[in-house]
Amino acid sequence: MDERERLTDRWHGAFRDWPKPLSLAWGMRDPVATGHVLDGLVDLRPNAPVTRLDDLGHCPQIEAPERIAHTIRSSLDRTRG
Repeated sequence: MDERERLTDRWHGAFRDWPKPLSLAWGMRDPVATGHVLDGLVDLRPNAPVTRLDDLGHCPQIEAPERIAHTIRSSLDRTRG
């Protein structure tokens, strides 16, 4: 948690200022990066599409790899037009 506080400006700036499209897939049952963290990221990039994964936690790529692969493919397809 100390790292989260010390590096907030750096991480927020990198996320906010990234010049390319971003999409988020978020495990809503994550006890570490909670929905409040997601809300903060959406505030920084309000146009970024968000896929909320209500039944997944901190490691959705391990918990449901096929769903995450599908989510990534769908995001890339939207980005490419």
